[in-house]
Amino acid sequence: MITIKQKRLFELFKYNPNTGLFVRKINISNAKVGEIAGSLDKNKYILISIDGIVYKAHHLAILYMTGKYPTIECDHKNGIRDDNRFKNIQECGRQINMMNKKIYKNNSSKISGVHWSNRESKWISRIQTKGKRIFLGSFENIEDAKNAKRNAEKKYNFGENHGN
Repeated sequence: MITIKQKRLFELFKYNPNTGLFVRKINISNAKVGEIAGSLDKNKYILISIDGIVYKAHHLAILYMTGKYPTIECDHKNGIRDDNRFKNIQECGRQINMMNKKIYKNNSSKISGVHWSNRESKWISRIQTKGKRIFLGSFENIEDAKNAKRNAEKKYNFGENHGN
């Protein structure tokens, strides 16, 4: 349950929207004035503990700057989860967030939505948007499959970092 308010953030921290960092304004426990707040979790998000509750720093940045705690997902536009500069984060739905996700490490084609089909002995290109999978074609060479995917990403307004 979200209990933090913008006023409380202002009491505890100074947020710099150009660096994305929260700096402590008061001493609490082992945390001292002037220290950068937060620590990385296993998923590379910065977490900040306030009054016994742990928050993601990018959610706090939105609250700090807008006065509203995000009610839907937030996206790091450049895909770097600890880059909490205000211009780099946006409140968005799941679909937009997924449209900006990075490629999986085990992807052999190095572009999301493009894979080799042993059955067809061709490269297959697909895209998923608005909950629907769209078949873009099967191709003799990988570059044609990648181009079909990139063109579809532009058509459907995917994030520039999607699949990178």
